[in-house]
Amino acid sequence: MLICLDRRTLDMHRDEVVADGLIMMAAKDSVDEKGILSIPIYDLAGKAGGSITANTVAAGACLAQLGAPFELFF
Repeated sequence: MLICLDRRTLDMHRDEVVADGLIMMAAKDSVDEKGILSIPIYDLAGKAGGSITANTVAAGACLAQLGAPFELFF
């Protein structure tokens, strides 16, 4: 799984993702490609206190994709 908060990260690391891996991309940098899940990370971070929380939002999205129980977030 690769979480990209910007296009530069996608460009630098997309070739390192295994064939059935998942790439999550911040929606402001969304791309229309198979295997890339766009998430409004910065919008959600803004609602949670500011862009400084973007990494926390991304971690939550990652855990959700991995099937972590919702209770883990409390």
